[in-house]
Amino acid sequence: MFQKGYSLIEVMVVCAVGTVYIAVGYTWYVHLTQTVERDTRRNLHVQQLTTILGQYTKYEDIVGKDPTPLVATTSATINTTIFTDIDRVTSKVHVSVTGLQGSEMVQGERVFSRYGDVQNNAWCGVMTGTSVGFIQKDAITIPSANLTAIVPYDRYLIVSNDTATLSDPDIYVIDMVPTLHVVATLTTGPGISTLVASGRYLYAGNTSVASQLQIIDLQSPEHPVVVQEFKLPLPTATTSPPDPSVLAYQNGIIYMGTEKWNGSELQMIDVSDPLHPKNSFTAETNSMVQDIALDGYSIFVALSSDPQFAEYRVQESTLSRVWSFTPTGASVQEGKRINILPRLLTLGRTVGGFNIVTNHELFVMNRTNGSIKLATSTDIGSGIYGVVSSGTTILAVIGGGISYLGRVEDYTKSILPVGILALNEKPKSMMCTDNSLAILGQQSVVMITR
Repeated sequence: MFQKGYSLIEVMVVCAVGTVYIAVGYTWYVHLTQTVERDTRRNLHVQQLTTILGQYTKYEDIVGKDPTPLVATTSATINTTIFTDIDRVTSKVHVSVTGLQGSEMVQGERVFSRYGDVQNNAWCGVMTGTSVGFIQKDAITIPSANLTAIVPYDRYLIVSNDTATLSDPDIYVIDMVPTLHVVATLTTGPGISTLVASGRYLYAGNTSVASQLQIIDLQSPEHPVVVQEFKLPLPTATTSPPDPSVLAYQNGIIYMGTEKWNGSELQMIDVSDPLHPKNSFTAETNSMVQDIALDGYSIFVALSSDPQFAEYRVQESTLSRVWSFTPTGASVQEGKRINILPRLLTLGRTVGGFNIVTNHELFVMNRTNGSIKLATSTDIGSGIYGVVSSGTTILAVIGGGISYLGRVEDYTKSILPVGILALNEKPKSMMCTDNSLAILGQQSVVMITR
């Protein structure tokens, strides 16, 4: 005899299974609904961030907003916009936005560029964070050398040399991986005093009467080749050409500073076609150019005499000085190193024959509304040979009786550097290489990290 209909147990099983399906389905529905709502909120939030970022369309929109954070409020969200810094390696300005709505965090970033491919005053990843625990990562010594300049190039460091020995190399190519070691040399004759790099080309200041600029192809860094030379136009046929003292590069133009001579000490050389360089604007600075820092249309120079710090611009087809600064002590001290940020200028000087406490070596200036004014300065008692900065933090390599890497944590409170790392050799310059510092001495390169 067969059973008709369902037993109570079967009905109960069916109901239980149905309940499970309903529960699972409801949970899935709730999860889907919450996901859609969350995605909708996130999309709305991203749109809000995009709107905020859209307020900044060019460099001028954000200049002057470092290091103070900007806060913009919408009806649903508080968004914090932070102008982080100029990245001198990629030549871009970063603005990041972080927003918080409940537990939802989204971030946006916009990148600005007014700098082309500026190679000077590279932004340093080593500046980030609050730890002051710097350490020596690596070092290399080149005996009997008179090293003069250093530039980073991909995984390499390119170092110039200027010795009295004609057989010595003028260029050293140093591989940083896995440790510092020389992989190539180049003799260009008779010596190199300064360097800058852009793209595949290295531009070298040549201490020769035949040429003052040599252009070196680095397409194969371990096999560098001189491909062109350029001689500065002389004011008279009997004028002796000068030795270059510093080079900078921006948008197809080499900016060359020279020692004091009968011609113009500040030269602009068009290298938009590196194989056919040609002279452009020039300016008489009245003293040796020690450093050049480029900021859009402005050319800032550190000089060895009065004035010691000046800004030049091309105006009406003339390279003209538009601002200058001379602190006391200019007769014995030289302007040496410059570092620039959108709101700040930093100048380091040599100490002179002996220290005079009223003649300072480290200066910080504010740039606001087109004007430049001294913010603060201090006596260090030794010369400044390299400066990098970010926000209110300053790193300086200091050389004298004692040589060291010093740090100013907040220049608004104290500008006197605190020694954080002793150096075995008096420094000549300092360069950023991503998350490290490369400090150049007469015979050594020292890599510093955290």
